[in-house]
Amino acid sequence: MLKNTARVQENAKKYKAGATYPQTKFAGQLREAARLIAAGVGQRVLYVSLGVLTPTPGSAPSRTTCWRPWRGLAAFQTDLERQGVAGDVIVMGFSEFGRRVAENGSAGTDHGKGSVMFALGQGVKGGIHGSSPDLEKLSDGDIIYKQDFRGVYAEALTKWLGLNAREILGGSFTGPSWIAS
Repeated sequence: MLKNTARVQENAKKYKAGATYPQTKFAGQLREAARLIAAGVGQRVLYVSLGVLTPTPGSAPSRTTCWRPWRGLAAFQTDLERQGVAGDVIVMGFSEFGRRVAENGSAGTDHGKGSVMFALGQGVKGGIHGSSPDLEKLSDGDIIYKQDFRGVYAEALTKWLGLNAREILGGSFTGPSWIAS
């Protein structure tokens, strides 16, 4: 085990970023994830957090703030491609909470049930999977979701990681077929 740890540490030291990352905390986390992946640590799942994007009451997020995460993800994908490991990685993005349809008193939206997920990588079938919610038919001001997020996770667990999704998720969940075969 110590030999393996030493090998990984040596590989991590050799890492040279294959892209220029934005100077943000999120992009720094992505760069560190790319370093670990390129070093061959053998991890199956890594988690990075964008943090809070919710503007303060009375302020709207700037265009720069909204695009910053996408620039970090673009650099991450480019880095993985230049490291030769892009085919081994899928990025899944999600929010821990959704949003309500109606605008609140500070020109924003409150936490709610409506949300989206995205996936990035060579192993992903491109396109939109699922159907749009009915913005006229709400439940107490919230979107009525059409896809249980666990169905999306089940696809990743089964088709990408080769694991038993039913056992991990505590039930059987189906979702869109979004992983390329």
